[in-house]
Amino acid sequence: MLKNINQVLIISEAGRLRDSLRVLLKSCYPQAAIAETGNFSPSLLRLAAGPGALVLVDGDLPDEQAWQVMNYFRAPRTHSVLLAHSFAQQQQAREAGAAVILLDGFNAESLSAAVEAGMPV
Repeated sequence: MLKNINQVLIISEAGRLRDSLRVLLKSCYPQAAIAETGNFSPSLLRLAAGPGALVLVDGDLPDEQAWQVMNYFRAPRTHSVLLAHSFAQQQQAREAGAAVILLDGFNAESLSAAVEAGMPV
């Protein structure tokens, strides 16, 4: 488990998914400050840019916002993970160049392993 994650941004509409992600991430990264938003907001996204930042993006955001967010976080020091809800979304994420994609049904270990495998140095 990475200890250098100091801030997390969850981008998902309010509900069970976002609540579950918050609990899961707090258990994986208890030292991290966790922020949440339901949409693409460049001003909030700037808070999550930089070393030690982790951004989780729900692939079901409306109006192609998930892909806008993934493009925004192509900076080398911010780590982003796309949460795909279907194989079609997973494929679309690959085509969009997403570095880390998790398909529905992941657990804490697979989340932590995905973050560690894709974390910029």
